[in-house]
Amino acid sequence: MFSKPQESRLSAWLRYGPQYYAQQWTIFRASGALIWSGEKFWFRLPECPIPEVEEQVARRYEKILDKDFDNMVRGYYPPSMLQYSWHDFPGKLPLFMTDIDAIRERMRTNNWADVPNRDLYPQYYGRTYHWQTDGYLSDRSAQLYDCSAELQLRGAANIIRRLTIPYLAPVLFEKASYPSRVLEVACGTGRLLRQLHEVFPHVQLNGVDLSPFYIREASRFLEGSHAHVLRAADAVTLSDPDGTYDCIVSVFLLHELPGTLRRRLFANCYRMLRPGGRLVFVDSVQDVDDPFMGTYLRWILERFHEPYFPQYLAAPVELELSQLGFDLLSADSYFLGKYFVAQKPLG
Repeated sequence: MFSKPQESRLSAWLRYGPQYYAQQWTIFRASGALIWSGEKFWFRLPECPIPEVEEQVARRYEKILDKDFDNMVRGYYPPSMLQYSWHDFPGKLPLFMTDIDAIRERMRTNNWADVPNRDLYPQYYGRTYHWQTDGYLSDRSAQLYDCSAELQLRGAANIIRRLTIPYLAPVLFEKASYPSRVLEVACGTGRLLRQLHEVFPHVQLNGVDLSPFYIREASRFLEGSHAHVLRAADAVTLSDPDGTYDCIVSVFLLHELPGTLRRRLFANCYRMLRPGGRLVFVDSVQDVDDPFMGTYLRWILERFHEPYFPQYLAAPVELELSQLGFDLLSADSYFLGKYFVAQKPLG
């Protein structure tokens, strides 16, 4: 960890600020243009009825940029992490565009079950999430995921991921006589694991995901690093020994789970955490945090096949964690993301 600021905020701003903010606002505006034109011309959907929607989203976007830049200044991660990965979005956009006609047809016919080998997976998982071809169950889907995520999150996907780092740091930098172990649940294509390895090179990183195709893509993305153990597995039923992990982290999984499975996942995470271990789960903001964002996200995502998203928006996640025995430390919201941070008691 870059445990103390390398320079003053003013000096950091002069060196990195203009480039960072310019790149992020460029992606924000470009992705917005694609979203709104796509809604109207590609999918022939009615215009958003929310007044001043883009202005309201932009005000919240500015706040997460400030938080991200402040984390860098405070030494949580290096300036290099603020450089945008252009390959993840513009580089894959042409391939993403080739799926537009198939997405539109599934949307029209409500064909959510057009997924290969769906019977091999839990029932909730065998769906064409986002109406994308093959759902999460093909190499092509795994190759397109990061482009799709960056488009939906307006270029903030990696920002939302790395904002977990300050929540993990107090545990992962404890003076301990054993190597720290982290489990990422639903690790996808490995983007967060790479960020964590850059900041916590001494930590043993483990990633699980239900999709073997996404695990394969993550293996390619993380090639050359020996700090990762990746498995195609269901975290709800994962049988790792009690107290294996110091931290368990996940980004944008909860809204894709039925409520009963969400609670079972929390219970299994509690079992796998050591006493004093920390859980950091990130998902979308909820209605109680920001009614505008709840309305905006519901309008965007309900039409793109997120069947459990409305349920999640009102889910009592903090209460569920407390009922399982976790000590809730915080539940902070930035832009589209909400950070549930809880600890397993020592005693």
